[in-house]
Amino acid sequence: MELHKVYIWDSKYGIPTNDEEARTIAAKLANTFETEPNPRMVAFGKKMEEFVHPAWAYFGNVPELTAMYHVARDTANCLERIYCLGGLPDSYIDSIEIVACAAAENGLVVARELEYTVHLFLPDGTEYSKGEKRDWRNDAEETEKRWQETLAKAGKRTGKLPTGESARDAFLSLIIQKKIGKQLDLLCNQYHYIPIRMNYFDSFRKLQTELVDSFLFSTDIDVETASEGYFTGLIIISFRKEYNDLIDRLMPAAQPSNTDEGAARQISLTDFYGVSEEENPKVQVGRRDVAAYHKWRISSREEAVVLAEAAADMLMYYLPHIGTAEDFTRFVQAHHAGETNFASLTLPDTNPNKRKFYLEQP
Repeated sequence: MELHKVYIWDSKYGIPTNDEEARTIAAKLANTFETEPNPRMVAFGKKMEEFVHPAWAYFGNVPELTAMYHVARDTANCLERIYCLGGLPDSYIDSIEIVACAAAENGLVVARELEYTVHLFLPDGTEYSKGEKRDWRNDAEETEKRWQETLAKAGKRTGKLPTGESARDAFLSLIIQKKIGKQLDLLCNQYHYIPIRMNYFDSFRKLQTELVDSFLFSTDIDVETASEGYFTGLIIISFRKEYNDLIDRLMPAAQPSNTDEGAARQISLTDFYGVSEEENPKVQVGRRDVAAYHKWRISSREEAVVLAEAAADMLMYYLPHIGTAEDFTRFVQAHHAGETNFASLTLPDTNPNKRKFYLEQP
């Protein structure tokens, strides 16, 4: 077993009571396989996902959590008799107890290789560490309670705006995760991509879709005073150069990604709420060169929640259709024919007739 890694196996293959027994069982199970996925492991993965996704949304781009992002999918297809969960996030050191709870519910053993010892969590609540025996269940209950309180506080939907950039990022990420988390996970799985966090992701170059070269989604809160700030939302889709002619036909006013001749086309959405400065004094719209910005003045979490959920709706309006040129063409044609749900999206204080499908060239 590798240092700091967490290993899980079905208790029917052995219940260790010390370091030597744990390492012996793990060695015997290595490179051995089931004929089909173990139902206990599948159930464990589903339970773990209930922790991993909110934790990932809260902590941001923590490598250990990113590695576990698809834990439910991985365990659903896992034939190995011993499953390596990987490391655990250092920023939440008690997360091993949450793993133990998910494992114990399904009759699984948890073993974590540490310096000079193996930390064991057994389904009956027994914990072995450095030769000592104790019951882990009371600590796990307290850990779960504190974790749920942490999430509730960070994702609180009412009151003053969060203080601090990381707190605001966690707040937006949790709001969006709750709104579209399951849908987005399915799409990211389809596109073989793990976003940075729910309220900001780019590097969709890794998607390698037929049509799209990159995809940027961002929501942010810039706080100017202790009680007021600006919400911004942005979507930018950059297409591959070989589809310039197609995009020019579908979206004749789409702006190039730069000023070079033959540059790839892109569409930007910064004012998808369909509200102008004249209609709403909270809105501020402007341009810098070919870029544009759209700010919405806010003073409470309630206002931020409405705007973040609207941005999430817009993300899910576009993201399912960027896989192929054929799919995107059908999507654009359906939009212009009024055959999509564009007019019914949950956009605040909006005039559906003024909503932009994309930002046109100035």
